[in-house]
Amino acid sequence: VAPKPADWLDKSFFKISDPKSIAVDFTLKTNSWKLTRASETNDWQLANARPGEKLDSSKVDDITGAFNSPSFNDVSPGTSAPPNAVTVAIDTFDGTNYLAKIWPSGDDNDLMTVSVNSEKPGQAKSASNQSPFANWTYEVSSYTVESLLKPRTNLLETVTAKN
Repeated sequence: VAPKPADWLDKSFFKISDPKSIAVDFTLKTNSWKLTRASETNDWQLANARPGEKLDSSKVDDITGAFNSPSFNDVSPGTSAPPNAVTVAIDTFDGTNYLAKIWPSGDDNDLMTVSVNSEKPGQAKSASNQSPFANWTYEVSSYTVESLLKPRTNLLETVTAKN
């Protein structure tokens, strides 16, 4: 028997496939950004792009795949995120909405809370629609979420000066 409870956990987690939009909200608003696409086969676009801003498509795959198959290292009860937590909102084409709050834990891990709303229009609210993740804080490896935590400027093409 393993002495640490973390060793007993089934570390499979949620899986987000076919996101429609990904919005990341930092406490410093100029770092915030949102990616959208019209269909599952369309290219990603930077929402509310400012003049001169062009999304670097080579940097998008890491971002859009961050929650394809995440895992966690440990879990604890409660969901009190600090005020400086980064908020990540992901909407999918099937109408499921994910909301994560992510903040550093002080080591090579980050802490994250997750809520899921899978209510479809006209569907009655039931216990099966409520997020199984809602009452927990998850410890995830920093590399799991690092692509999501990039500031807006890191998503843009670099403009080189012409001589």
